Amino acid sequence: MTFTSIIGQHDVKMRLGSAVKGVPGHAYVFIGPSGSGKTTLARAFAQALLCENATDIGACGHCVSCHHFGNLVHPDFISLELEPKEKTIKVEAVRSKVSADIAMHPQFGNRKVYLIDADNINEQGQNALLKSLEEPPAYVYYLLTVSGLERLLPTVRSRVVPIVMQRLSGEEIQQVLAEKNIPHSELTAFYARFSGGLPGVAVNLAGSEWFSTLREETISLYQSVCTQSRAWLLTEGY
Repeated sequence: MTFTSIIGQHDVKMRLGSAVKGVPGHAYVFIGPSGSGKTTLARAFAQALLCENATDIGACGHCVSCHHFGNLVHPDFISLELEPKEKTIKVEAVRSKVSADIAMHPQFGNRKVYLIDADNINEQGQNALLKSLEEPPAYVYYLLTVSGLERLLPTVRSRVVPIVMQRLSGEEIQQVLAEKNIPHSELTAFYARFSGGLPGVAVNLAGSEWFSTLREETISLYQSVCTQSRAWLLTEGY
């Protein structure tokens, strides 16, 4: 996945492209609310860091590394995320998948990338991660995702480069919906406005029957305010 295939986030993509082309830092945190696309962009950056022929627009998509990354079997890409039915990422998972793993050298190239869902790591887990962040091997790169920087411990915050996600315009949101084969309409224009610039929110709204039904019922209720009796509004309307 190239950076250019991701809609919006122009300044962020330029910054990441410069990092890929130059000397990237060893730890970044992608900051944005749910639906902002931070994980998608972090994964594109991870692929570019591992790619054999990466440029300032991201991964090539054709090399052996990209092939394995696209098939979710890249041995040098480790994703630490919340397991089903769990409330937080367990400290044991941080230690086994990150702290104990970083000593193993890369199998393909000269880099290993860890993508970490920091929203679901508690204080104990962040402290377990801290030592790895303080003294990482030269081949290790950390990409954290979090909804707000305040969710990270100050000691963790001081060791990561912040990448703040931008809100998309209405036109960009509609481009995202069109990529999901959701044709432009009055309803998708509403989703674009209602999403607050968050593409993931717009896609979820467009795919949910309950929201469109609720919207129609709400519009119908407001239209009936001036025509129906107070008794109807308090009984049938309610």
